[in-house]
Amino acid sequence: MSLTAAAGKLLPIEDVQAAFSHRSKMLVTPDFVESYLGQGKTARQEAEALVWLAENVIGPQNKRSAARWLKTVVGNPPFEKEALTSVETPPVRLAALAALQRGVARCGLAPEDVAPLQERIGQVGGRVEAEARLIAALIRATAPAVQKLTFLLKLASGETAPLGPAADRARGEAMRLVREEAVRNELAKSPEQMAAVRDLVEKAAVAA
Repeated sequence: MSLTAAAGKLLPIEDVQAAFSHRSKMLVTPDFVESYLGQGKTARQEAEALVWLAENVIGPQNKRSAARWLKTVVGNPPFEKEALTSVETPPVRLAALAALQRGVARCGLAPEDVAPLQERIGQVGGRVEAEARLIAALIRATAPAVQKLTFLLKLASGETAPLGPAADRARGEAMRLVREEAVRNELAKSPEQMAAVRDLVEKAAVAA
C-alpha cells in the first residue's frame, strides 16, 4: 500500500513495479509457500490459498510459478480423494469446486496454465456428481419442474458445479426439461420465473 501510494509522487512507477516483482518472486519460493500453507489444511483449502497467492503476485514468471504450485495440489490424488469422501454434502462440494474453478480463471494466470487447471477441477466435479448421482436423484424428485430446471441450469452454468462433465450432464437434462410443454406452460404463468430461467439458459449456453 505504501509503495502504491508513493508511485508517481515519491518513486518512479518503474521502481514500484520492480519492487512488486521482486516481492512476488519471494512469494513463490518453496520456503515461503510451505510456510504460507502451513499444516492441517485440506487439499482444497491449500488450492484456495494458492489461488489467493496467484492473485497477489505480478510478472509472467511469478504467475507461472504460482500456477505450478496450484497444479501440484490440484493434480495430486488427495485433492480428488477429499472431494469424493468429504463429509460435506455433494452440492456443497460441487459449489466449492465451482468457486475454485472461477478463482483460477480470474487470478491472471496464462491461458495455457488456466485450461488444464480448470479441466482437472471439472473432472473431479464430474466424479463427485456421478458418484452421488445428484442429477439423477433430482430428475426423480417430486419437486416442481421449474424448480428442477433452475437447479439444473445453475449446475450447467458453472454457478453451483464446476464446468466439465457435471455441468454438461446438467445442461443436457435442463434442455430436455425446457422442451417439455408442461414446463413451458408453467413458466408462461410467471413472467418473473420465465425471465430468471431465460437468464440461466443464456449463462449455460455461454458456459457450454
